Amino acid sequence: MEEGKSERTRSSSLREGKIPALFIMISAGRDDETSAAISTVDKDFSLPLVPAGSTGGVFTSAILQVLQESSQKNEENRIQASWMEVMERLRAIVKEKGFSNQVPQLSSSIELNVEEPFTIVPENCSVLATFSRKKRRRRAILIGINYVGHPEHQLTACHNDVLNVQRYLITHQGFDIQDMAVMMDDGKHALPTKANIEMAFELMTMQSDPGDVVFIYYSGHGRQYEDLDGDEIDGMDEAILPCDFETAGPIIDDDIYRQFVLPMREGVHVVSLMDSCHSGTGMDLPYEITVGETSFRRSTKLNLENLDIQDLDDESSYTPRQKIMRQHSERPFRDSFSSVQPLYPEEE
Repeated sequence: MEEGKSERTRSSSLREGKIPALFIMISAGRDDETSAAISTVDKDFSLPLVPAGSTGGVFTSAILQVLQESSQKNEENRIQASWMEVMERLRAIVKEKGFSNQVPQLSSSIELNVEEPFTIVPENCSVLATFSRKKRRRRAILIGINYVGHPEHQLTACHNDVLNVQRYLITHQGFDIQDMAVMMDDGKHALPTKANIEMAFELMTMQSDPGDVVFIYYSGHGRQYEDLDGDEIDGMDEAILPCDFETAGPIIDDDIYRQFVLPMREGVHVVSLMDSCHSGTGMDLPYEITVGETSFRRSTKLNLENLDIQDLDDESSYTPRQKIMRQHSERPFRDSFSSVQPLYPEEE
């Protein structure tokens, strides 16, 4: 790539209100819908990797069944399901299980062709990236929150969901467990606090380069809050709730958009699954589609004016913590996440 071209393109994209990276998100439902769990995943879903009798999210279990069916179909017939075929099958399974009011939604940073093959990892991700001699990386952030110790908020499915998604990524998508940051309130993994989640997002933006693949998964509570900056037509922001949300507060969609979506470098391929209530526009991506529609529609909810976005191509703007994050980019993502945790949230 011509020296300076990426930086000029990125700056232009930000000025025009465009998202430099490719983001695609499948959410459990629309903004006004809740997300359900089921206690008999082993009986109700065709998931050979799921432990017998485990509780799981309906959306997560359904999408994993669809993706495993798609993988098997592709292996047998070399025919890969399209984005719309995946969404239609997902909707059919959710409805079949008795959750007809839960309508999964697909959103994207571009006006994606829904007839194109569904893909988490692009075909050429395993080759050397053209911009350098570095091998393209596959990194993931997996978050599951059961709100252990908080009976009034406690869930039962989220830890199992994370483990099942992790197995799928390793078995079917070629992810390495060393490049996964897993956060669960199970006493064995990093706690999914607000600080840790936001730090993981920042670390991912600092370490991802063109050609890399990023996968984000969240299973936990979602909630709506009053919109304070006028970017939501319905007057409500969507949010995910960290395990310490009662003291630290939620992570609203505006924050995810500013801190994670816009800073991601051009050429990075990001796929996200959000299994929570009110998750339809949880990343504030500009294009949306639901089952039954034939093409993406432009969201009119976003107001991109006056956003103060850090340009990560400008290394002179890095904070001391970000410099450390960038220096760790060649390390396994799990190790980088563990090593920088103590640095958050204080700046040096």
